[in-house]
Amino acid sequence: MVVRPDSGISRVADLRGKKVATKGQHPGLNTWLFLKQNGLLGECTQERFRGETPHWQAVKEGKADAAFVTPPADIFARRAGMKVIEVEPLPMVWFTTASTGMPFVEKHPDIVDKFLRGLCEGIAYFKTHRGESIKIIKEKYKQEGDLDDEAATHLYDDLSKTLQAKPYASLQAISNVYEISVQQDKAAEKTDPMALWDFHYLRKIDDSGFIDNLYKL
Repeated sequence: MVVRPDSGISRVADLRGKKVATKGQHPGLNTWLFLKQNGLLGECTQERFRGETPHWQAVKEGKADAAFVTPPADIFARRAGMKVIEVEPLPMVWFTTASTGMPFVEKHPDIVDKFLRGLCEGIAYFKTHRGESIKIIKEKYKQEGDLDDEAATHLYDDLSKTLQAKPYASLQAISNVYEISVQQDKAAEKTDPMALWDFHYLRKIDDSGFIDNLYKL
């Protein structure tokens, strides 16, 4: 959580009566859910800031009182003189999910198996090749401009904790995704949240020892 040093804010509960900056649809919904789970809906306001400027800049400029960010934005905000307060992460299904229909899965189980194995291999490479992965981040990640060694390393360390060796979505993450879906469209209430997730293909790979073997020296 990014706030101004002189704001008097030191914890999430201090956001009562304050304005929270958001940016983007899904990040904004994450903020909405985080505030809801902390009992702050109706107790503070949210404002979505558009454009290329990071939304934490609105805090620096006095247009908002706080903003929730993910690395490496926290480093950039701290370098700009902002106060950065660590908060508990919101359980969420991070990154782009891979979705398909059951007819395709049933017709091409071999493709599903190879795709999931490749995904697990990619995660394992990332987690076990720190130096190479940091280099890739510096070369490829340009969302917030060129990253220096400190920012790239900080981003890697955060991602390495977030990425699970065995990418099962937790029940809390699935619940949070469902709650956001309902907030976007009430029709989602008619869907069983667990009906959209099928882990048995991943479980089959996991039970074979494939994932564990990726981390053996």
